[in-house]
Amino acid sequence: RPMNFFVNFLNYMKQLLFTIIILATFVACDKEAEVVPLITNVQENQLNGKVKQMTETKELYNLLGTSTLTTTYYFDEKGFYKIVEEHLFSISENDTVDERRTKVCTFKDPMTIEEVTTNQNGEQIDFITKKIDKKGRVLRIKAPRVKLYFTYNKEGTKATVTSKRSMIEFKGEITYDAKGRMIVEENRMRALFNTAARTAYTYNDKGFEATKVIEDLDSKVETNIYYEYQYDAYGSAIEVKEYKNGKLESVAKRTIEYYK
Repeated sequence: RPMNFFVNFLNYMKQLLFTIIILATFVACDKEAEVVPLITNVQENQLNGKVKQMTETKELYNLLGTSTLTTTYYFDEKGFYKIVEEHLFSISENDTVDERRTKVCTFKDPMTIEEVTTNQNGEQIDFITKKIDKKGRVLRIKAPRVKLYFTYNKEGTKATVTSKRSMIEFKGEITYDAKGRMIVEENRMRALFNTAARTAYTYNDKGFEATKVIEDLDSKVETNIYYEYQYDAYGSAIEVKEYKNGKLESVAKRTIEYYK
């Protein structure tokens, strides 16, 4: 039982941090009276123009070998997710992974977004509900075992994220630039052991993420990530290479379809 608790605790931490990083900038289509521009899912994926669909095949390199993650994104005409389909295939000396999952995003009402994820057998494996304000900013995210609450300053340049659950307390702070992009993210978690991390982002001349520096605030160890892009005629990224501390981590190649 202690081992199961520890595994569940680590999974909880992973889910919590992943949710914050990936979902914190999810927005809706109502942009009235906004101070800082909001980023669409199309823009988050280093795409330009009215993208209808994008299929990305990513080769991931690690100590155990190479894994292939194929993801197809379907966007509405305003640049937000409708459906995301993933297929992960990996072979190592001890295991073979062949998993598929589908996420469907719908508006339950103008201020509520639901995301339902199912596996290859059609079984529901995740359900996330997001509450947003009239500017499209996330106010609350509810997921299995995770609830996140967001507050913003008047200018919309800073967000505070909190979560508290029995023995676990989390607080995150996100700073945005004038274009609505994350430039600094700082997360602190108090639990069986405390963790604290700071991530700083820079962007290239097309507005896509150029570098990411992740610092463990306790050990002061830094992880440096940077990206190289190739573009199509619309300025969308059709190839993305990710390097971690100078070593190639992944190569993603994309096929993009635009609305006519």
